Order: sequence, then C-alpha cells, then structure tokens
Amino acid sequence: MRNFEIFYFDNDMGKYDEFNPRFVMEQSCIKEIISILGYNKPFTFSLKDLEIKLKINNDYLKKSINLLKNISAIGIKNEKLVLTFPFFTSNDCKIIKKIVLKKLEKIEKLFENKIATFRKKIEELYPDINQSLSLYHLLCGKVFDGSMFDFLEKQNLLGKSFPQKNNRDYIIIGYET
Repeated sequence: MRNFEIFYFDNDMGKYDEFNPRFVMEQSCIKEIISILGYNKPFTFSLKDLEIKLKINNDYLKKSINLLKNISAIGIKNEKLVLTFPFFTSNDCKIIKKIVLKKLEKIEKLFENKIATFRKKIEELYPDINQSLSLYHLLCGKVFDGSMFDFLEKQNLLGKSFPQKNNRDYIIIGYET
C-alpha cells in the first residue's frame, strides 16, 4: 500500500459515528480499500476482486463498503467500485501542474492585452479607491469568491455543495504523500 493522506475540509462533521468521515477513515481495511481504488482506474474492482486482493471476509468487506457509502466516498456501477472524492497521485500532480502553468500563461497574456481597458473599468467601478486595492477587492470579492465559482459550477467543473447525510457539511480529498 502506498502512502497517502486524507484531507478534511469541514464545517460540521456531526457526531463521531458511522456518518463521520474521520470515524470511517479510521476503521480497519478502509485505507487499504481506498488505496486500491485510488491507484487504479475507476470501475476496475468489484467486491469479489477486493475480497480476493485484500484476503478478507466478504461480510467484513461489505460493512467497510457500507461505511464508505455512508460518507459518499464510494460509488458502484455495474458491480464495480469507484472513489467519489478527489484522489491525487504524484503523477496526477505533475500533469495538473503542467496544465495550470499553460493556463496561467494564457491568462497572463490576456491581462497584458487588456490591461488598459481593465484599468479604466476598475477606475469606473471604484473611483475613490486605490487601483491596486480595487483590483484585490474585484478579484477576491467577485471573481475568486463569486463569479468564477458560479461559472465553474455552470460548467459542471465544480460543485459548491454536496449534500451529506444528517445535514453534515464537509469535503474529503485524498492525496499521495
């Protein structure tokens, strides 16, 4: 099993029970299941495949899978399993970094080409505030906290909320260490 961590971004995980991701992730064989699913293509393994690979009792495996279902961490399609939360391997990070750097170069060129128009617009929106302070408020208050998230949500690239059982509010992310 490779080394990975689970990051929890939470507002309310509720009671420490079978619907709490911290509780579920601490149960035996959960990390092994996540490791197998996270480091392989989605929908590769069935319950039977995991039972053989982990050499564990079917009933025990089903209990573990149900715990993962409780926290919306796993899905099943055609009897094959998939993680339903982001899980990043070191190879994923290298690919993501390349993509992000290319996109940032495009954004930088766009800003360079539009900077005069942009400065004028900032002056119109915030005439009594220093331009660099206005830009901060525009980007952090509108784009990164609002408009950009709305746009990404409409493109189905990001979801602002994911309803959890018992009104719990959290996100889990797995990553290789």
